Amino acid sequence: MSQLFKRAALCFALLAVIVYAIGAWLPSTFNVSRERTISVPLKRVSDVLVDLSKWAPWDPWQNSETDLKLEISKNARGLWVGRWLKDGIEHGRVIQQPQLSKNTIEYNLERSGEPLRRLRFELQDLGMNTRVRWTVSGKNKFYPIGNIFAVQMEKYVGPVYERGLDNLKKHLEK
Repeated sequence: MSQLFKRAALCFALLAVIVYAIGAWLPSTFNVSRERTISVPLKRVSDVLVDLSKWAPWDPWQNSETDLKLEISKNARGLWVGRWLKDGIEHGRVIQQPQLSKNTIEYNLERSGEPLRRLRFELQDLGMNTRVRWTVSGKNKFYPIGNIFAVQMEKYVGPVYERGLDNLKKHLEK
């Protein structure tokens, strides 16, 4: 029995070293983008994206998290409180960054216990249509194991951003 336990422990230790080594080799940053063309002028899209109080009808998180409460201050800062954790309440902030151009809108997203995330909306004027690219980027914590999750961000976050852009399109085109 002792020999079996030693072999199992050795296999577990070897597996842990392999996972750690793979994680160290992978990038710790991620960048997930989705885009849609919306059949409304750029100004109308921009007006919704720069005003956090206009996000509720299309934001995928506000639509899916029934316990999520978002409070918006006058200075383009959003503070949320939501029951996203089984054993407690998660807090976070969405802070609009100075607008570099009329076609780029950026926010910093801070969640409790998570590294900073950047949200970026790039708008392309197509006349009566607007192409919207929504990107989230950041760095995972828990190096190097977090790097394994960074590689999976496309799979986990991508569909949420697709749903958000579909909601935005429906909201603006109605």
